[in-house]
Amino acid sequence: MKLSRKEALAVCFTAIILHWYEVWSTSNNNRKVVSHVQPEKISYVLLAVSGTLEEGFELRENLDYRPHKSNNVGRVNATFLGKALVRGYKSFLDVKNPSWREYKTKGFKTVNPAIVPTGCYEHANRYSIYAVDSRQAILTLAGEPRFLSIAPDMGLADLTAADDLTFPAIKKLVAAFSKLSGGERPPTEVAFLTVTSTWLKSTFVPNEVIRRDKDGIITDFPESTAIWSTSILNKKGPHARFPEGCGSNPSGGQVRNVDYAEDYSECIDAAIRLQESDYTVENGEQVGDFTDFEFCTETATKACFPCQSKARYGVDKDTERFNKVLEACELEELIVQAGVTINDGRPRFRLQGCAFPEI
Repeated sequence: MKLSRKEALAVCFTAIILHWYEVWSTSNNNRKVVSHVQPEKISYVLLAVSGTLEEGFELRENLDYRPHKSNNVGRVNATFLGKALVRGYKSFLDVKNPSWREYKTKGFKTVNPAIVPTGCYEHANRYSIYAVDSRQAILTLAGEPRFLSIAPDMGLADLTAADDLTFPAIKKLVAAFSKLSGGERPPTEVAFLTVTSTWLKSTFVPNEVIRRDKDGIITDFPESTAIWSTSILNKKGPHARFPEGCGSNPSGGQVRNVDYAEDYSECIDAAIRLQESDYTVENGEQVGDFTDFEFCTETATKACFPCQSKARYGVDKDTERFNKVLEACELEELIVQAGVTINDGRPRFRLQGCAFPEI
């Protein structure tokens, strides 16, 4: 039967459509179908902090990765692993004057710590060590006060210090990491990523020492600040409201007159105001008369501190650097290998991003 021209075109068009449908169908059947989005892997770095980034203080949340500031979707919390004594550092408090950004005219004043490398081995500060989402590490100091930085291998944590200065969990974890990295002998020091102050300003007030013994002249932000508050509050006689100081824990002070965070804030505010009154504003840049601190690193004849022995900064070829980025399960497995476990063998520290096998 002879087809009309219109019928022939219709048949031809239908054949073309069927051909391309067959091509598309074959291609689509060979394509891998993904039924769900794979979760993003979470990796961690270890970060040493000392100050208001520590547990209980106002900037602690800066250690947590929060991609959406308005809610907790995708949030990865930092995990506190323990404390470590870092040699050659001393805790100071940065007292503001009205010309600086962080000076508060409304609300409670808050203390601003600065951990300064003094060059003296006998000075040592007890840092808090956190496992922090690697995406957050670079953002930890965003919006923070002046003079702060993160150094990869400047401060060295002492692994031979007493267990209340460098916690056993930290010692074990570093030893396991060193062994995994091919270390030939147990490490005595380790370098973490460490928050450090880059300048000793004239406005810095030495924080109080928590103890002096064979381990050195030790500072620790929460405890040192508690002692400082007691000293400044009672400098001119017993303080009317806070004669026993502010305590060392904002979520519940360790003295009987400080029970709630609001009381701690009021107490610290009172202490800072008294400390500020000890100074007179000389100009827009500095407070007080500690001008020798401004130039101690520039003038060879001036020393900031008379050291009994000099501290070493930076690592040699044998010193362990715990700066590696580890996936969540890699770090949990290392924790288990280090023997930092609970009774049934599971890791003491559980990290987001790893479903460690239940035992």
